[in-house]
Amino acid sequence: MDATVMVSQKILVLGVGNVLLKDEGLGVHLVRRLEAVYDFSENVHVMDGGTLGLRLLDPILEADHVIVIDAVHRGAAPGTVQRMSADDLSKRVTFKNSIHQLDLVETLAYAEVLGRRPSCVIVGMEPWTLNPGAPA
Repeated sequence: MDATVMVSQKILVLGVGNVLLKDEGLGVHLVRRLEAVYDFSENVHVMDGGTLGLRLLDPILEADHVIVIDAVHRGAAPGTVQRMSADDLSKRVTFKNSIHQLDLVETLAYAEVLGRRPSCVIVGMEPWTLNPGAPA
């Protein structure tokens, strides 16, 4: 793809998760770190999506491309990084994976119904623990 075309397209880097549940919040922690350490071009928006669910519809509708960063439970060793498409996520998500992943799948479905679903990739990491009382 031509670099000029890519710069004119809007990219949303979206960290999601619940920071109260240890590693479940890793997407939020990562985007906060990215914002603190890096300067992005004007077409890249880095956002802490927390557990906002459907309230993320507007920023998603405004983007051409979305990169979601999240804890993903797939039975791999803790710390394993995996790349999935939004379609992969919708096939694999269950209640025990994460409530906000269900919200994300639903939000992307609404974007598709509205005719404005951006391309989407999920970068997930297998968490170590989700127990808020466990040692870090």
